[in-house]
Amino acid sequence: MPTLVTNDGREFSVDQAFVEACSTLKMFAEEVGGPVPLPNVDAATLEMILKGTVPKFDDPREIFPLMNALDFLGYESLLDECAHRVAEAIRGLGADKIREIFGLEKPVPKL
Repeated sequence: MPTLVTNDGREFSVDQAFVEACSTLKMFAEEVGGPVPLPNVDAATLEMILKGTVPKFDDPREIFPLMNALDFLGYESLLDECAHRVAEAIRGLGADKIREIFGLEKPVPKL
């Protein structure tokens, strides 16, 4: 069983099917040949990923650390599910409300 080491030092033994589902992880596992370091993934996030489902988030911004980790691992199917959740959360909202939700500043028009 491949072993993953999160950026906070926790080790996780995962089955080969999980490694195969993650394109980047599959490449790393083949190259490293031992425990695979995950510098962009913490233990709490990896635990969520290993459950194989996207948890409910009250605040759409809370899903982004999970999305970043999924992108890093190359876990496309779960990443797509996260993107769908974000899209559903902002569907029908105006630009100002979306900026408010995600803490974005209104762009300054160029003159």
